[in-house]
Amino acid sequence: RHDDYRQYHGYCTRRLSRLRHNRAVKKELVHSAKYVDNKKSARKHAFCPREFPSEIEHENLLLSLLLGAERAWAHSCEIRALDGTQKLKAGLTAQNEKARSSSGKIRQHSLKRLKRAKQLATELEQVVSKEHTENSTVDEKTLLESQAYGGWMRGNYGMEINDWKTAFEEYAKAMTICRKLSQGLEGDDNNTLELRDLFTARANNVLKPLLRYCQYELQSSGESIEVPPELLHEEQQQQETTTTNTQGDIHFRGHDIAIENKNLRVLLLKVEGLVADFAKTQTKEDKDDKFLALLTSYDDATGIVTADLKKYQGMKSGPAVNAKRFEMESLVGYVKFEKLKLLMSRNEALVNALREEEKTLSTAVNDKRMEEIAHLYDALLQDARAVCTLPGGIGSEEEDPTTAVEDDFVLDANANVLRIRSYRCYYAARLYYCLDKVKESKSLLKQASLLRSRAVEEIAACEDMDHADDYLEALEDLERDIAIAMIRVDTAAYLNKSRAPLAKNTSRPLMERLDDLDAGMGAHKGIVDMTINPPVRPLPLTCKPVFFDIAGRHVPIPNVEDMDIHIEALQAEQKSKESKGLLGWFRG
Repeated sequence: RHDDYRQYHGYCTRRLSRLRHNRAVKKELVHSAKYVDNKKSARKHAFCPREFPSEIEHENLLLSLLLGAERAWAHSCEIRALDGTQKLKAGLTAQNEKARSSSGKIRQHSLKRLKRAKQLATELEQVVSKEHTENSTVDEKTLLESQAYGGWMRGNYGMEINDWKTAFEEYAKAMTICRKLSQGLEGDDNNTLELRDLFTARANNVLKPLLRYCQYELQSSGESIEVPPELLHEEQQQQETTTTNTQGDIHFRGHDIAIENKNLRVLLLKVEGLVADFAKTQTKEDKDDKFLALLTSYDDATGIVTADLKKYQGMKSGPAVNAKRFEMESLVGYVKFEKLKLLMSRNEALVNALREEEKTLSTAVNDKRMEEIAHLYDALLQDARAVCTLPGGIGSEEEDPTTAVEDDFVLDANANVLRIRSYRCYYAARLYYCLDKVKESKSLLKQASLLRSRAVEEIAACEDMDHADDYLEALEDLERDIAIAMIRVDTAAYLNKSRAPLAKNTSRPLMERLDDLDAGMGAHKGIVDMTINPPVRPLPLTCKPVFFDIAGRHVPIPNVEDMDIHIEALQAEQKSKESKGLLGWFRG
């Protein structure tokens, strides 16, 4: 890690020492004269070469070959990283320790250690192949891993000595095996996803660049080369595998998700039956029972998927692990979305019923009823916002498939949030209006109008949104209601400013209080503003000349008897003027 070959070299040395000193293999692996025949008389700490056992009875025998090859390779990389001015501590005697090492000596020592790593890797491959063929003590996966490791080490040595053809062939062999291991073998379970990701990363990030470099050097030298067909059709095979694996059971946010858990599959089938029964149920009690059963089933399904998701959260990230983790997260989002959709549909039905009841009431709607509508919109808003944060999404084909983008699902959810917020602001404004808080009510009405406009734009932009036409029609009605409420609020603000006495507690209709100066705020005490009494009460009307019909109630009808007396007095006065004699006109 981090190209610290010195540290890795030391680790391999210590690990190899622990493996050799295990009691089960100590007599066969320790290079001490004490455990070697015909070497009893040697010095106590003398190195005695050992032959590798012909029979493999312990796993440490194979691990010793692997760690020996890794130690030699790490030592070679460590030496190659040294500058020509540094001391070559490994392999120098005490007498020559002060001498400076040339670049040629460094390279020669590095090649020597790399050749030793190649020999040990080849020996490991041969021993594993022999055990797999004769004794069947080694499985096929271990055999493939040893072959890929041997090919990679031989390719490293070939590239270091500029044998490009051998390096290309060995790298191609190792890369083909890694591709096979990354796709998994028969009998593999989800616990091998990390190993499959490891082989995929090894093939893409390590072997593929080396293979392309060797191919470039061969083409530059004019040598012909044949690329294995497995590597030529690599991308096509991956696309076919991806297409085959994505044929799932449910579709959510642009992804087909396979349900592998048997218990979850049975539970979702049960939920489908409950949903069908819930839609057919008519009575309120049966609907409540079915509703509670559906909620319980969705909670159980969420628990099952969450338990499966925890298995992959502790694994190291990689293509296969990320794909499985994304599938589990999408399943969690699907189950939670179905539950939230059920809750929202029920609350939407309740609030619509209350709104229709409010419109048809003829007597009074108290403040508590309006508060219930506002609280229902609070619950709807909470669920709608939860839908926006559900896991899952559509990723770009070139990028990681778990990269979430703003798909149509998120756009629909945001539009629904704006719609619910506009209704919530409207009913909150009406509550403030009932409490004589005219200023706050007007501000909320303006905000409700703004949110309504944004909601209409967002819903119109959504192509496949459910009930989009119904939502747009309802928002048009809301615009009219907001305009009416705004007029009432402005009138109340004007009357409050003029400090005129308000008849707020009256239950009389508008036709009976035309001469009263009030704002029509009858709902202050649970009374609805009415233009006339429903049903209309008959009012007695007297027959009047046309003049009084036009003048209306502003000119009262005079008394007939008084008019007769007045007319008689005028007639008597006129007669007296006419009977004053011949010279009356002169005196008059």
